[in-house]
Amino acid sequence: MPKSSSPRIIGELLNHAFARARRAWTRQDLNLYGELASHQVDLGAQYLNLNLGGTLSFPLDRAEILERLPEVIAALQKATPTPLAFDSADLEFQKIALAHYDRARSPAPIVNSLAASRADLDGWFELIEHYRPKVIIMLADRSVDATGANRYSTPAEALETCCQLVRRLRQLGLEADDIFLDPGLGVHGHDPDGLIVRCLELLKLIQQTPELTGTHRSVGLSNLVACTPVDERPTIIRAFIARATPLGLDWILANPEQDYSL
Repeated sequence: MPKSSSPRIIGELLNHAFARARRAWTRQDLNLYGELASHQVDLGAQYLNLNLGGTLSFPLDRAEILERLPEVIAALQKATPTPLAFDSADLEFQKIALAHYDRARSPAPIVNSLAASRADLDGWFELIEHYRPKVIIMLADRSVDATGANRYSTPAEALETCCQLVRRLRQLGLEADDIFLDPGLGVHGHDPDGLIVRCLELLKLIQQTPELTGTHRSVGLSNLVACTPVDERPTIIRAFIARATPLGLDWILANPEQDYSL
């Protein structure tokens, strides 16, 4: 088994699922955004994930999000040169984010996330070709079978989709090191579709595929312990990391305030 170490962290706290980010948005406090960014970097985050979407308990207007996005990006880049990851399935969000991201201040950002199911997929590739960011590819999207029913793709099907998307990114000039593959992760306490096992199986297939050598593997770690009692979370997280890192997992989208060492 290959030697493993703790994955590197994409800090997730710039997300309205967290109270501090909601407070920064509600107060229109750009300094608070900057403090939250610097705090994560001080704790070891090497990227900062920016998700300005609403939640069920904190609904937001899309037009307001797009309007305020440039000033939030500017505040984050003023606070730290640590690169950002733009987390949205909204192509317009990605266009605005990349247009206002200052590459003179920070290294290349991450587009989080590309997926085969995205509307206007050609538009996503055109944007990526123009700005040359790093890219996270989501591999957990549902597909539709012959009966019209939604289902998750098998690991083998997801691998085929993954290779197709990676080939297209490589044709645009991205290097393997610019590409992050996210196999998707289920909730430990409620996983009727077996997504945790599927994630590990897909990581193994990716590791065995020469075409994908040099790419990175990442997951949204908080998904694993959603709705899990707080005192049980560290054990579950460490168990997953212990299984996944030998299979190539080298990045996690996670809260850097937590200890993920093995």
